[in-house]
Amino acid sequence: MRKSLVVVLVAMAGSVVAAPIGTAGTAHEGEFFYLCEFSHRSQNDPILYPGKAGASPRNDFYGNMTTNADSTAQSLVAGKTTCRVLDDKSAYWFATLMRKGKVQKPWKVHIYYRNQVAAHPRPFPLGLEYLAGDPNATRKQRDWEQRYFWQCGDTVASTHFAKPPDCPDDGNPEPGSSTGDTLTLMIRFPQCWDGTRKDSKNHHAHIVYPVNDACPKDHPVLVPQLQVHVQWAINNGASGPKLSLSSGSIFGIHAEFFDAWKKARLRSLIKSCIDAGVSCHPNDLSP
Repeated sequence: MRKSLVVVLVAMAGSVVAAPIGTAGTAHEGEFFYLCEFSHRSQNDPILYPGKAGASPRNDFYGNMTTNADSTAQSLVAGKTTCRVLDDKSAYWFATLMRKGKVQKPWKVHIYYRNQVAAHPRPFPLGLEYLAGDPNATRKQRDWEQRYFWQCGDTVASTHFAKPPDCPDDGNPEPGSSTGDTLTLMIRFPQCWDGTRKDSKNHHAHIVYPVNDACPKDHPVLVPQLQVHVQWAINNGASGPKLSLSSGSIFGIHAEFFDAWKKARLRSLIKSCIDAGVSCHPNDLSP
């Protein structure tokens, strides 16, 4: 988003709270976001290691509760979700964060849907799957400052880091201050689809990032930009015991998405939030 405003979640069952996004209330610059609870952790990955149970580095799964090495769009649609928006049966996962051999479980994961192009995004085709970031990276990734980075708290203005930083301890015993004691990983996915393939050999050639605020001609179909915000109650990311990702280097930031949205609901949220230029916070909605 070119402009944004930190907002407070308001839980209102059966409704969508919509609020202006600062002064950026122009068409197609809105967003919607919601919490997804932890589902499970396993060494499965239906995108990078399809059909190979136990072959993947350890992953943390959110959203669809049935995700495994054999998952298909149909199996995900038939499953249940940990996300607050129950019409989103999609699977979201990322490499497990480790410290001295111990799992560091996130305390909160927010799923954001935004838009970086001045045009109307279309819903994903059912079963679209793709990877953001490079699990094999051993140094800073291309455009990491805008795509895959660490920060403290969840404010938009936070400094971006290539590796986990030390975050200020605000003295609050509860994690989640917007300015301190929460280590946050931000992963921003591409949003220009080629309009044909639901996957590709390297799992990202079929969907790319916009160029100069537009989709390239060979990837003309604009879909919403997925952003995953993962938060841990860690304030000594740099000075404490070394943090690592289960996939390898701490620079190997990546996340994966396997679509299983109810299309009518996604289409409605795109129209009423993204296209309308407002920030929507759906919480605990019925399908």
